[in-house]
Amino acid sequence: MPSLAEKYLAAVAACEVLNISTPSFEEWEKLQPQEQVTECLCLGSSAVDTITGFDGIVVSIAENIDGTTDMLLQPEVCKENILPDPHWFDSKRLEGL
Repeated sequence: MPSLAEKYLAAVAACEVLNISTPSFEEWEKLQPQEQVTECLCLGSSAVDTITGFDGIVVSIAENIDGTTDMLLQPEVCKENILPDPHWFDSKRLEGL
């Protein structure tokens, strides 16, 4: 996946080809979608839901038809060696640990 800087350089090149003004990096960055969490989290990542505090390992990722991304978090095994149920969360609610 290209970095933000690489995406900006491609946008600058496109602006030059189209002969339109090029925004500064700061202006361009503000226009980018805020899917930062999804880009940082992948299968096997540790994450926490920022609303409930539920944490675990990302064991599944679902790309929905409406453009949202959901991630399934599997918590660690309890002291009693019981595997708790995993839960789905919208990726925008998750932060990496």
